[in-house]
Amino acid sequence: MTAAKRQQFARELDTRVRYLRLTGLDDTALVAVMSDRVADFQTLLDAAGPGGMDGLVGRLPDLRHYAALLTSVAAVVRENTIRVPE
Repeated sequence: MTAAKRQQFARELDTRVRYLRLTGLDDTALVAVMSDRVADFQTLLDAAGPGGMDGLVGRLPDLRHYAALLTSVAAVVRENTIRVPE
């Protein structure tokens, strides 16, 4: 994925998250509604590489918010704080 494509993809995710936040969704609802875009986010993460996401989330605050939410969810799952269905 080219840098231009990564930026476009990141802007699309940022725009969707911004729209949903402006409609008043809380973080729990946002994660649920955006569940169909987790694979897209992972694709972006993989394409950006280890340090590539820093630049993207630095310019796109709603993408940064979504990334932080997913990081929190991953930490809770990893710590086994919540049970994940098998």
